[in-house]
Amino acid sequence: MLTGADIYRDTIHILYVDDEVEFADMAAGFLERENDRFVIETAPSADDGLNRLADTTFDCIVSDYDMPIHNGIEFLETVRDEYPDLPFILFTAKGSEEIASEAMSAGVTDYFRKKSGTDQYAILANRITNAVSANRMNAEITRGRQQLEQILETVPECIVQLNAEGEFTFANERAAEVLGIEHSEVTQRAYNDPEWDITDTEGNPIPDEELPFQQVLRSSEPVRGYRHAIRWPDGTQKILRVDGAPLYDDDGTIQHVIFALSEITDSWERERRLRQSKARLEALFEQSPDMLNIHDLDGTIIDVNPRFCKKTGYGEDELIGMNIWEIDKTIEPEAVRSELAKIDLGERRELEGTFRRCDGSTFPVEINVRRIRIDGDDQFVVISRDITARKRREREVRQQTNELEELSTQFEKQ
Repeated sequence: MLTGADIYRDTIHILYVDDEVEFADMAAGFLERENDRFVIETAPSADDGLNRLADTTFDCIVSDYDMPIHNGIEFLETVRDEYPDLPFILFTAKGSEEIASEAMSAGVTDYFRKKSGTDQYAILANRITNAVSANRMNAEITRGRQQLEQILETVPECIVQLNAEGEFTFANERAAEVLGIEHSEVTQRAYNDPEWDITDTEGNPIPDEELPFQQVLRSSEPVRGYRHAIRWPDGTQKILRVDGAPLYDDDGTIQHVIFALSEITDSWERERRLRQSKARLEALFEQSPDMLNIHDLDGTIIDVNPRFCKKTGYGEDELIGMNIWEIDKTIEPEAVRSELAKIDLGERRELEGTFRRCDGSTFPVEINVRRIRIDGDDQFVVISRDITARKRREREVRQQTNELEELSTQFEKQ
C-alpha cells in the first residue's frame, strides 16, 4: 500500500503529445529539470499517443490541442473510453472559453494555456504533480475500500452502512439472509422501513428514538448487544442482535453509521425457554410444601426455601452459610463430606435424619439428596420432609403389634 510519502516520492511517467516535435522535446526537457521524478516520453500525434498507451503505463498525459487528424479533445475522448481516471492536462496555445468548456465536458483533469518564457514549466510541473498525487491517492482509497468490502463480504454477520438520513448505502451478501429481502433491495430502504415491523423481543413497538440508529446518531457512542425483532415481508419473525458505531467525516460530523446484525432467533428461543424453566423452578422452589435447600461439597448451605425457614424457625439470612450438620444433629462433618464425595453427578440418595429447630426442639425428616451442576459448580439439592406424623403412626403400629403379640401369648398359656 502506498503511503502519503510514497505518493510524493515515486517516479512519474508522463506521455507528452504534440505534433510540434521540437517544441515537445524542449518542453519535456524543461519539465524534467523542474522535477527529477519526471520520466517523459513524447508522441507526435494522438494516434501515436494511443499506441504508446497500449504498450506502456503512464501516470499522466500532457497534450496539445491543435493537432492534425485528431485534436487534443478528440484524443482526450478516446483516452477516457479506456482510461477514465488517467490524469490528462490540455496544454495548448489556442485557448478559448469554448475549447475549455469542451475539454471539461470530455473529462479533462486540467487546462493550461501555453505562454512565452520558461516560468510556465514550473507551473505545469506543479499541476502534473498535483494531478498524479491526487489520482494515486484516489486509487489507493478505492483499493482500500474494495479490500474492506471484500473483507465485509467474508464475515458471517450482516454488515450494513447507513447515511445520516438512515438510508442503507452498503450491505454485504449476508444481509439478504438476515433481513429477508434481496440483496439489491437493501440499499433501497431505510432502517425503519415499515415492512420490517420492528418490535422488542416481546412484540411491543419500539419508539423510533430508541432504535439503535437513532441512539448512535444522538449520542455519538457505539451501541452493543441491542436486541429487537423484525418481521420479514413474508411474515417470518426473526430476533436480531445489533452492534453499531458512528463513522465521522473530516469535520467530526457523523457521516455514516455501520452496523453488524446477527440473527439470534434460535439462541434467543433457547434462552427464553431456559428463563421460563428457571422461573418455574424458582416458583417450585419458593412454593414447595417440602423443605428445600442447596448446599455445596463442603456442606455449606447456599439457598433455602420459605418452607425450610418456617419448619426450622431460622431466618433465611441465618441459614445461608450454616453447615448442614448444624441443622441435622445425626451427622458428623467428616462423615458428611466423605459421603457427599461418593455421590455421582445426577445420582440421588435417600436417608433419614433429625433436624433441630432454633428453639432446640427436634423433628424427624426424610431426606432426598441429588448431586447437580450449576454454572460449572457441583452442588446438592436436598428435599426434606417432616415425618413426625409417620413416625408416630409407626410407633402406634409397633405398640399395637406388641399388644396383640402379648395377648396372643396369654391366650396360648390358658
